[in-house]
Amino acid sequence: MNEPGAGAEWDAYLAGFHADRPGITERLLSHSLDARGTTPYDWVADAVGGSGLVVDVACGSAPLWSPRLAGRYLGVDLSSAELDLARHRGAHRITQGSAHALPVQTGIAATVVCSMALMILPDLSAVLGEVRRALRPGGVFVAIVPTTPTGLGDLVFGAGLVRAARGPLSYRNDPLLRRPRRLFAENGLAVREDIRRTYRCELSADRAAEAAASFYLRGP
Repeated sequence: MNEPGAGAEWDAYLAGFHADRPGITERLLSHSLDARGTTPYDWVADAVGGSGLVVDVACGSAPLWSPRLAGRYLGVDLSSAELDLARHRGAHRITQGSAHALPVQTGIAATVVCSMALMILPDLSAVLGEVRRALRPGGVFVAIVPTTPTGLGDLVFGAGLVRAARGPLSYRNDPLLRRPRRLFAENGLAVREDIRRTYRCELSADRAAEAAASFYLRGP
């Protein structure tokens, strides 16, 4: 399958994918560095304020959890395998749950974060509605998603992903995310910043296949 899409088959694939490969996204992104030597997770963490509840939607193995956030972090994910890995690594306050029904009171979160998931979550408007419900007045939503290549090196890597996928690299929510300001406004959120950054990751031959898989290139 070239394009991860909607439907029960894709949702079943996604559940099995994370059951078989817990931590796969973290393993790639934690070794991906920008020109300053920081990772995408550092970028998200820098945007988290110094006080108030932080809700991590589709948290996976909880790479954003840190002792600095102890006592005010809540990670939510559907995958029990990902959450087990997060607990093994020492993460606290993580729970199994859906992005469409966050287990928090209305208006309680200072920050909601979501790393590498908006492009594949079903019914994205419902997810953003839940984010809006969870945020307190003046709260901040921080999200990162894949974007299109911008330079020659990116194009070479992108071509490799296309070959691995046997077709274009695309996701179910791409049409919506191409117009984030309109999408977010329709769900009661205002875009403060829309920034693109380039990260590079050196891969050995035996890790290249896992790296390609981490982009959900292979579906049912």
